[in-house]
Amino acid sequence: MIVPQKGPLISIVIPIYQVGKYLEKCLSSVINQTYRNLEILLIDDGSLDESPAICDMYQSQDCRIVVVHQKNGGLSHARNVGLALAKGDFIGFVDGDDWIEPNMYEVLLNACQESNVDISACRPCFESDDFQYKSNTNDNSGERVIYSCEEGLKRLVQKDGIVHYSVCNKLYRKKVLEGVGFAEGKIFEDMFWTPQILCNVQSIVCIDAFLYHYRQRTDGLSHDDKLVVKGLLDKVEMACQRNEYLFERHPTLQKLLILDTMEKCYLGYRQIDVQFKYLDTDGSIRQKLHQIFCGFGMHWILEFDSGKARFVRILFFFCPCLLWVFYSIWGKLRGRFKGEETVTT
Repeated sequence: MIVPQKGPLISIVIPIYQVGKYLEKCLSSVINQTYRNLEILLIDDGSLDESPAICDMYQSQDCRIVVVHQKNGGLSHARNVGLALAKGDFIGFVDGDDWIEPNMYEVLLNACQESNVDISACRPCFESDDFQYKSNTNDNSGERVIYSCEEGLKRLVQKDGIVHYSVCNKLYRKKVLEGVGFAEGKIFEDMFWTPQILCNVQSIVCIDAFLYHYRQRTDGLSHDDKLVVKGLLDKVEMACQRNEYLFERHPTLQKLLILDTMEKCYLGYRQIDVQFKYLDTDGSIRQKLHQIFCGFGMHWILEFDSGKARFVRILFFFCPCLLWVFYSIWGKLRGRFKGEETVTT
């Protein structure tokens, strides 16, 4: 039996698709939160495994749980359905194959209320059966830092490890989410959604504590080659939408945003060329990435810090084929120099 607790209601939206073997760990971590005044929205997005039955079982045991079974519409659609149903004063998101620390929502809620801000964020921890990666810190101190909207956006683009594109390591006051939905049919939809939300607040409080655990799955979307390739283009398109939205609102971030998008084009093209050329046989995806890169203009390439970075991106600008010739020669020379060093020593 759940003991009622005073305080703001937190609605937690959990999209669920084919995560049966991970779902019980996820749901157990949510229902056992030290902060008890929760509405837990399980959006079963057409799962064909045991996920629907697990959702129904947990609903029968916990009156805070609401279950929606629907046809598969994708992650963004499931989140949008959850947002439309949410009754809470605050909103959180958890993915069905992840899990959270027992005090996560208590910590995030206290930070929002005591700092008088509308968004709080914790540090993410990336895990699989083989490794655990904690970003950019060793102390897990629990220290709070408040960033302005613009500083938060800057740290978001710079990937500082705590102001993260993901929606899941944060708690949001519901009012700042009104009218902002997730782009459906896209991968990396967070890349445009999160900056929009940050623009709705004056500041964000970040807690140096690893409270959200992202599961890195060998059977997840990131290991489906077709979806990886789609994601490389979607990521760039979401970044372009992000840029258009932020240029007028935060013009001081223009250089940072453009260089970030150009880098996504360059790396995406290179990854497809090296790993996934068989999925882009007509070269149309790579051509699109190259067009977006060149559309920013040659003068932005000169803003990259490293001389080598500028050189290879100039080659890429004029003719991507030259770039791969350069890397081939560079690789052979490095191998030769390493061999000579080995003989010398």
